[in-house]
Formats: sequence, C-alpha cells, structure tokens
Amino acid sequence: MNNLTNCVDSNAGIDYAVLALESLVLNKGDEPKFSQQSIQKFDGGMCYAVSTTCSNIEAACRYLDWRFSEEGKMTLNYGIEGVTYEIVDGKVQLTDLVTKNEETPNVDGARNEISWNKNRAGLTLDIALAYTDAQKEWITTWKAHMDEYVLPTVQYTKEQQAAISAKWGDIDSYCQEIILKYVIGSADISEWDSFVEAIKGMGIEQVITAKQEAYDSYLQKVESLK
Repeated sequence: MNNLTNCVDSNAGIDYAVLALESLVLNKGDEPKFSQQSIQKFDGGMCYAVSTTCSNIEAACRYLDWRFSEEGKMTLNYGIEGVTYEIVDGKVQLTDLVTKNEETPNVDGARNEISWNKNRAGLTLDIALAYTDAQKEWITTWKAHMDEYVLPTVQYTKEQQAAISAKWGDIDSYCQEIILKYVIGSADISEWDSFVEAIKGMGIEQVITAKQEAYDSYLQKVESLK
C-alpha cells in the first residue's frame, strides 16, 4: 500500500491512474478461484518469541503482555492521545500532525511513523482509518473472494525445508534478475531455454520435488478427513 501511494504522490499531475487487480482468470467474466490471501490458518509466522539469550525474560514478557492491554493496543495503533489522535464522539480521529504532516508524503506513511498499525502479530485496529477512497477500493479488490478461495497451508518436514532453503534463495534472486530483463527487453525470449537449464543447474528440480512431496502429503491428510 505504501509503495503504491508513494508512486501516486510522486507522479502527481501526470495523467494516469493506479488500479488494483483481482486474481487472474482464464476466461473473461469467470469468478477468480484464488485469493490474494494465502494463509488459511496459523502456520508459525507472524508471532512473538522470547530468545533463549534474552537477558531479562520477565521484562520481555511484561512488554509483550502490555502490547495486548488496552493501553498497548491504542498506543501501537494510534500513537499518543492528544498528540497523534483524539477521541471524538467515541471514535478515533487522527490529528493534523498525522494527516497534514509536511515531512511525510502521505497520511498512511505518517501514521506508520507514530504507530505499528499493520503489525499482524498484534491487535490491528482500523488499518484504513487514514486511507483515501482510492486506497479503500484497492483493499476491497484485493480482498475479493478471500473467504471462498484461500490457498491451503502446506507443511514441510525438516528435510524438505533444508532442501528448499539450500537452493531457493539463489534461484529466486537469479529468476528475479533474468525475468526483469525479459520484461524491459534487455534479454531476448529466445534465451529462455538457457535460462531453464541454468536454474536446473542451480537445483530447481530438487526444490520442486520437496514442494511436491509436501503437497502430496497435504492432499493425503485432506483425503483422510473426508
């Protein structure tokens, strides 16, 4: 969201518009069958943990506990009452320090400077409080079909994770680099076969095998629950 907003702001006055896209479909008019939300249930990400090397575990736990208190929720989402927000008729209203801050290119960016309102491992309140109508439309589009079609969580064994971790980082970086060249025209699509052979040499087939094994295991679990 911030990247898109910064793009719009930095190109103010230019005749163009930024639009959000739903997940792609094969035929015009088809309903998208894939959500842009990929996590259906807790998968171990977006969580808190206290390190075994923490010098003051009690203090760390008190801090985490505070985050979920009423004071913590309000502070992390809105900042300091009377400074960055006010309560008007029972509702939060951001102050001019946030909505008209000349040092920050947009309201959403300013809010991020004084709060952590998009921290999904905590209690997130009113993410769209300072969003423009266009931004709200983007969110509505991205959330389309989220409840009906959410990609499953596939779990990996330690061996599968090791196989993927050993290869995927380098492969992904290389793919990003080469695909961008195809997009901007600095590489010719006729070189595609060489690209494929290169990532094979980097171990893409081992990565695919590990992912396929994990997915097959997932399908077996689903079948056993029927």
